[in-house]
Parts: sequence; C-alpha cells; structure tokens
Amino acid sequence: MLLLIVALAFILPVCRVHNESLVNDVRSMFHITPVSTMTTNTTTLQSLSDETVTAGGSVAGQEASALIPAEENPLPDVVEKEPMSTGRLVSIILFAVWCAGFIYVSASKMISLRAVRKVIRSGRYADRQDECDVIENDYISQPMNWMSYVMMPHEWLQKENAAVWKHEMSHAHKAHSLDLLLLDLMQVFQWFNPVMFLLQKELEMIHEYQADRAVLEPGADGRVTLPPR
Repeated sequence: MLLLIVALAFILPVCRVHNESLVNDVRSMFHITPVSTMTTNTTTLQSLSDETVTAGGSVAGQEASALIPAEENPLPDVVEKEPMSTGRLVSIILFAVWCAGFIYVSASKMISLRAVRKVIRSGRYADRQDECDVIENDYISQPMNWMSYVMMPHEWLQKENAAVWKHEMSHAHKAHSLDLLLLDLMQVFQWFNPVMFLLQKELEMIHEYQADRAVLEPGADGRVTLPPR
C-alpha cells in the first residue's frame, strides 16, 4: 500500500480529466477562465485592432510619412531583448537547486550500493540455504540481507539461531530489497519531499514486522542467542 501511494503521487499529476461537467464545476468554483475562451477573446481584439489600423492607418500613415523624412525615421537594426522576468528567474534557480539535490542524493545512493556490493564481494561464500547464498564477512556487525544474499559475521555463523536464519531468509523471499531500491529511485527525484524519507522508515518497519511474523507464526522460538562481545 505504501508503494502504491508513492507510485500514485508520480502518476496522478500527469493524468488528464475528461469529465467536462467536473471540469466546469472546478472552473466555476475557482473562477478559472478556459484557455480556449481567452484565446478567442484575444483573437477577436487583435482582429478589431487590425481592422482599425487598416481603415484609418492608411491616411494617417501617409501624412506621417510626409511630415517625417525617411532618413529621420530609420527602422532599428537591433531589437532590444526583454529583461528576464522574475518568475522565470525563480524557476531557473529552483531547477538548479533541484539538479544539485538530484546529483547529491544519487551519489549517496550509489555509494550505499557500492558498500553493499563490497560486503558481498569481499566476503567468503559459506553456504547456500533455502535458495539464498550465505556470505561470511566480519566487515558487518550483524546479519543483513540484500536480494538473494544473506551476510553474517563469523560469530553469528557459529550460533544455532534458527530464528535469525528464518528472519533473513524471509527478507530475501519477500524481495524487500527491491521495495527499498524502488523507493530509493523515487527519493532521487523527490529528495526535497520529507514525506519520502518518512515512508522509507515506515516501509522498513513493515519489512521487519513481516519477517518477524514469518518466524513466529509457524511456532518457532523467537529468542535469539547473541554472540559474545
């Protein structure tokens, strides 16, 4: 449900409503003038202005040309550029800030993925259980999962903790890594939205709840024997 909410936040803004009655109700509520009406009014005013200039401008133009010599009324060779509007300047600044945040968050996510990859590649292949590869690595202090890999320190492998194994295997079978990877991708584009990071914490809590439930529902012993410090 959380992932669906995040996906809808990206999809709904680009959806177009074709219900004319609903659109008209919204327009009347907020006093919005349709773009087609504005275009028609502008075209009508422009045509009336052109007709006025055509009717009266021929005589007035000839009189003005007779009064002003040609050499004193040259056409400008260079058209001065209009100054950049404040709204456009603000848009450019906001886009630049978004790009900077996009690059920073993307780099941080890539560094995290490289760290996980380093743990997998620098570890020692210990076993394969329940379609998951068990990697032994003392670079980490507690068991962790990524995709189909379960990484554990040497001390944890020496203990018979069936609950820990079942917990980590449940993370792998439910593809929780893909959920987090998808949310990371969305955070890259909406790094400015604090709700995205709150959703990540909520999603991680749900993952832990699902993994714990997979351990406790069959009646397994939920007690964990911690390794000596």
